[in-house]
Amino acid sequence: MLKFDQVVPNRGLLNWRYSFEVETSEILGLAGPTGSGKSSLLSIAAGERSPIRGRVVLDERDVTRSAEKLRAVAGFLPEDLPGPYDLPAKAWLSLWAELDLVTPSEFRSRLERAICYFPLSSEALSTQVAHLSKGEQKKLGLLRLWCKKPRLFVLDHPSAYLDGFGLFGLAKACQELAREHVTILLAEPVPYLLSKICDRVLYLTDGAVQSLDQKASADSHFVDLQLARVLGWS
Repeated sequence: MLKFDQVVPNRGLLNWRYSFEVETSEILGLAGPTGSGKSSLLSIAAGERSPIRGRVVLDERDVTRSAEKLRAVAGFLPEDLPGPYDLPAKAWLSLWAELDLVTPSEFRSRLERAICYFPLSSEALSTQVAHLSKGEQKKLGLLRLWCKKPRLFVLDHPSAYLDGFGLFGLAKACQELAREHVTILLAEPVPYLLSKICDRVLYLTDGAVQSLDQKASADSHFVDLQLARVLGWS
């Protein structure tokens, strides 16, 4: 379980204090207007930065100033793919698997499974990362994360640049991970993934948190309309 207790994102917004919890095996979505702190909160959850104020609690232990404890259990997919960009995609995956302490045998088996969800052609896997399309780079980042297979997946706009097939694969993969007791925290600007896979969605506006429990709702159409409205799509 991951808990944010009166956390102020690292954006200089001292009057914005967010409190919420993410349960084990839960898929929790963050939604809200641009600038509401979604990406900042995700980077805090992944141990990439610390909050200005507040506490971050992991399994009932305060890890606010122990980012390495979060990095040990979390896998972070930022909006932009990390380098190096001059390696072929397959070599890039191998390098990151080594950095993520994934054994060669685990890497091979996990990659084979992950490619079923995020297919990349043999030609793409042999192409330098810098020469891949944005959609192929997004799939590469998702493959890397699935090969690492952390306890906590932290996904910042994972649907960006994906086509319909990629979105379907991402939704299916997230649902399977949740059945394997993996926790997923994601931020999305469009309703599809939020309404398709999330157990709850938190709306973040001016430091306030409004929760929508999707499993408890009997009217999925109403939930979709709420999501579309809060995200500015209707």
